[in-house]
Amino acid sequence: MPRNEAIDLLSGFVTPAAENGLHWDAETLLARVNDPTRDYAVHATADLLLISSSRKTRGINHALLCGFFVRPDTAVTASTVRKLTGAACRFWKHRIFAYAGVNNRLPRLPGIALPARLRPPIQVQLRDFNTDQPDPRFDRFQLVDTDFV
Repeated sequence: MPRNEAIDLLSGFVTPAAENGLHWDAETLLARVNDPTRDYAVHATADLLLISSSRKTRGINHALLCGFFVRPDTAVTASTVRKLTGAACRFWKHRIFAYAGVNNRLPRLPGIALPARLRPPIQVQLRDFNTDQPDPRFDRFQLVDTDFV
């Protein structure tokens, strides 16, 4: 897809400034997934966008769901989340997927939650120089927001 078409597609899914999470606009999101060492795919409906990638963990191929982005001032349904999750699995030709993150704009996170004993600890370092009392709560924090993808 040419760069200007990609920017047009992504621009409809800019994250709201009021949301507690990293801010993504079309340019920075495109730069984030424009990695020559990894392949990414974008799946979209009118109100929801998903960025995915093919990965292999412990010998198991899976579709990695890197981030969901909801068009501002809209709501999505659980069936829309399932539809894009299925589209990512079909695109990468994998039968399973992995999603790690939180996103309060989704009615339900995809898949099933792993029991706490199976989840590896993840350390997140925060630096907030604007307030005296940082709020470590995130409305949205997904793998696309990290260096893991």
